[in-house]
Amino acid sequence: MPIRMSGLTSGLDTEAIVNSLMQAQRAKQDKIKGKQQKLEWKKEIWSSLNTKIYGFYKGTLSKMKFQSSYNSKTASSTDTTKVKVTASNQAASGSYSVKIKSIASAQNVTSGQVKAANDAPVDVNTKLVDLKSSDGENLMLGKKITISSGGKTSELEVGEDTTINDFLTSCKDIGLNASYDTTQKRFFISSAETGVENKFTISIEGESDKGDAALKALGLAHIDGADVVETDKVNSMVVKAAKDSEIEFNGATLTSTTTDMTVAGITLNLLKETGEDTVNIVVTNDTDGVYDSIKEFITEYNSVLKEMNTKYNADSAKDYDVLTDDQKSEMSDDDVEKWNNKIKDSLLRRDSTLEGIKSTFRTTLMGSVKASNGKTYSLANLGITTSTDYKEGGLLHIKGDEDDSVYSDSDNTLKKMIEEDPDTVREVMTGLLNNLYTELGKKMRSTDLSSALTFYNDKEMDKQIAAYKKDVSNWEKKLTDMENRYYSQFTAMEKAMSNMQSQQNYVSSMMGNS
Repeated sequence: MPIRMSGLTSGLDTEAIVNSLMQAQRAKQDKIKGKQQKLEWKKEIWSSLNTKIYGFYKGTLSKMKFQSSYNSKTASSTDTTKVKVTASNQAASGSYSVKIKSIASAQNVTSGQVKAANDAPVDVNTKLVDLKSSDGENLMLGKKITISSGGKTSELEVGEDTTINDFLTSCKDIGLNASYDTTQKRFFISSAETGVENKFTISIEGESDKGDAALKALGLAHIDGADVVETDKVNSMVVKAAKDSEIEFNGATLTSTTTDMTVAGITLNLLKETGEDTVNIVVTNDTDGVYDSIKEFITEYNSVLKEMNTKYNADSAKDYDVLTDDQKSEMSDDDVEKWNNKIKDSLLRRDSTLEGIKSTFRTTLMGSVKASNGKTYSLANLGITTSTDYKEGGLLHIKGDEDDSVYSDSDNTLKKMIEEDPDTVREVMTGLLNNLYTELGKKMRSTDLSSALTFYNDKEMDKQIAAYKKDVSNWEKKLTDMENRYYSQFTAMEKAMSNMQSQQNYVSSMMGNS
């Protein structure tokens, strides 16, 4: 940086003069910065809008283009205290009979009371060899306790330091629920899942009485999964055996390891055995469900189209330039935000890319398809129409829908057709929505200007932004050089004037001496 002499000789405000000269030059850089800022804002706005359009494309539109979305079924039970039902789209309409013979349950074991040989308190850290059997003799030392369930086996060899917690861990290792209650002084062990296939066994091999003598210290006996009740007088242990669900469905016997069974697309939630009584189930077309799905689609379609219409028809902001730092410093934060928002709101005004997407939305759904009955249908034939108000920009309305303030008084053609001719409704909707899905897919193909799954020219914008950044950087260097040159020129002038003044003073001094 050259030495700057600020008017010491000339008396000029050099800095003010240079700043004034540079201001005009900086205005050129500010224009480029403004273009860069507008393009960055425009890309942000497009990115947000792209997310919304793509979300509609992959979500509601993708779902509603499939016929399965119009095959919604509903099921009812004549006794919901015994069985609750739901129907999938694959369930056939009709009546079904169900008898519930048994309901799946898990195997549960409650041990007899556990005591220590010295009547000391028993907790999970108590050693198994310190426990007292009901007959007073502990035969566990050196024995191997085998616990099996669902193809998994855990073996615990009892040593001097083996504790109750070690036994519980062996149970848990094969997926059982196991705990020891210090208050009740009992073990509580159960299968984690319902059904006979999830039953478990606990045994000690090599004992003539199947290990009962050794297991007595744990309040247990040999457990093979069968029921055991307290009246058996085996350490007061109780075993509730695992059970499968068993039903008669239209006369056929069916089983399951859980309390939920799915038969022919109908899911049964079994709650109580019916004995010989019969519960009837009726499956019908879910008219309200299909109607609500179409209504949900139209609501989201309108939301996306309305946002595109708003941005496309926005007011012009041609008199609003991006603010410079100096201009911002003279305004309040609120005023700066309002100014910027005015510019942002206008950036997609009359945008050709946006116009193309809007046109695809509207023209595709205003088309028609031929149904299997040979007739041609449009949305209008289903009672779905656009408003006579052109300012709405093609938003859709369901005639007769109670939530539609414009057409709520009309006859609800859509609901009537879903009830009376659901096949035609399905064919028309899926035909038009598949067309829209295909056309939007074409607009998201990757090109030299845009990335895949993108509706706008993001690649082109990135290149333009990069070019603006380079121009701004080049201008920054150019302005710095220019400013330094101005200061160098003024410094040279000051030096020349200073030399001239020195010479004049010298001449005046010589003449005075003469």
